[in-house]
Amino acid sequence: MRASSPDEIKQNNHIETAVSHLIAGSLHRAMRTASLHLSCALPPAFFNAMPRLAGGLAFRTFCTPSLSRQRSDDHDALVARARFHLRLARPVPVPTRSGVVIAHVLEPEGGTARASVLVVHGWTSEASFMMAIAEYLRRRRYRVVAPDLPAHGLSPGVRTSLIDCAHAVREVAEALGPMSFAVGHSIGALAVLLAGGGARPMPRAYPFRAFALIASPNRFQNVTRRFGAEQRLSHASQLDFERRLERIAERRIEAFTGVDLLHEAGQPALLLHSRDDAEVAFADAEAIAAACANATLEVYEDLGHRKILYASQAVRAIGAFIDRQMADGNESKSSTTEAEIKSNGPGSQP
Repeated sequence: MRASSPDEIKQNNHIETAVSHLIAGSLHRAMRTASLHLSCALPPAFFNAMPRLAGGLAFRTFCTPSLSRQRSDDHDALVARARFHLRLARPVPVPTRSGVVIAHVLEPEGGTARASVLVVHGWTSEASFMMAIAEYLRRRRYRVVAPDLPAHGLSPGVRTSLIDCAHAVREVAEALGPMSFAVGHSIGALAVLLAGGGARPMPRAYPFRAFALIASPNRFQNVTRRFGAEQRLSHASQLDFERRLERIAERRIEAFTGVDLLHEAGQPALLLHSRDDAEVAFADAEAIAAACANATLEVYEDLGHRKILYASQAVRAIGAFIDRQMADGNESKSSTTEAEIKSNGPGSQP
């Protein structure tokens, strides 16, 4: 069989790219209209015969929150109800590398803020679903900033990625900070850890003092493999899909873990996880807690992946954790001040 010439290979690549864009565009419109799943639109064998095409389509679907199978059928109705709780928040548009992000700012009850807290939602969610936590912290005299991540909530856009979200977290914190603490749910937890750690592809770290991580995944590859199984990707297509994610993350998918990200961030963390979480296994929280000496695990029952955001015991635990971090920080400052006073006492040089 005659080998293809370089010109023929280049032409075939152009054709494949054009077909990918054409099919991806038409499928995206069809799925948004009819809520169809990618694997239902065309037979998997059609895509898996061309791994690059299948991998490209999987990547586009994965990075489109509105197409996620984790989004409930009554999502729009839930959003309409949840946004009522944004009534006390001031929306602030923040320019980011991914476009404008709408951040909802809640000023503390009773005047001067004790500190500022960034509260970050998960994939397919939005800031309004984090308002039970945000409002509790506001009443405890914390200033709260809750952004709608790119392509989520009131922030414009159709596609985004975990890396885009992490950049947006850092940029919102820099624009509306200083932020002392970060609270993140699910993929939002990985985003705040990426922003706080500052390792590639982040240009720098944001100096959060501590993190509250709700239902955080550990191995991101578990997320991508679950998605690939849902899409019925072949092994070759799965690898192509994951290589595309690796290019924007600038690290191997196998090494992209909550454990590594928390080590990079190097700050205390409270992990909150329900044993019956069907989207992120409870074992993920156990693995992070076991590997990170600076992590404390709060265990819950029957709160699933989302109910935990509204559970009073979880909300109070987050407030108590941040209060303790504030007290520890104040004690540290007091100790430093006392040491300085002693060293600068009578007869000493200033």
